[in-house]
Amino acid sequence: MAINITRKEYRDSCKNHYIAYSKLSDEEKYRKSGRLLLFYAVECGLKCYIMKNENLSDYNALQKYAINTGKKEIARHNVKAMLIDCNLEGRYILKDIPLSKGGKVSSDEFNQVWRYGASVADEEIGNKNEKVLRQIMEYLLKRI
Repeated sequence: MAINITRKEYRDSCKNHYIAYSKLSDEEKYRKSGRLLLFYAVECGLKCYIMKNENLSDYNALQKYAINTGKKEIARHNVKAMLIDCNLEGRYILKDIPLSKGGKVSSDEFNQVWRYGASVADEEIGNKNEKVLRQIMEYLLKRI
């Protein structure tokens, strides 16, 4: 069962996660746990932004909107889907992260890579994605 989070709670969570991330040293930011904070800040911020644009009050309304518009992924962790919904997909490009053990993960699974500490094959892609996530946050903080 999903917890019914309000738009204000998403906004506050976005800002609190980003503040916590911002207080980390540069070395700590590049660790997976630092990136996880940034990812969740962006996810909460994008959901808040979509809710604001669509005049939705809470997660239940967001979920209904996602189902009714055929965009189920925006109610999950899929940052790319949220960027598409916000018409920002061309502005912020997130690359799939290749894993050391084979395969790759897209933005809807970044949180799992960083939460569980999966070994990645190309750390530079993670660095670039982190930079893009910071750019998304800069955009969102002015609009949510």
